[in-house]
Amino acid sequence: VKQAIQLGICKININTETRVAFSGALKQALGQGEIVPYKYLPKAQESVIKVVSEKIGIFGSASKV
Repeated sequence: VKQAIQLGICKININTETRVAFSGALKQALGQGEIVPYKYLPKAQESVIKVVSEKIGIFGSASKV
């Protein structure tokens, strides 16, 4: 990925990975019997934030606005 960026690729899709992270955390919370949205949604959001943060680091975009 880093080499592709260095060669000029400027669009990399990560939607599937963020959806998988969100739905995985959601399934886990619901599988544990959690039914209150304000308890299970933050866990799903945190998993998406983790994936996006990792991608920002990989893409070298942390210092870009």
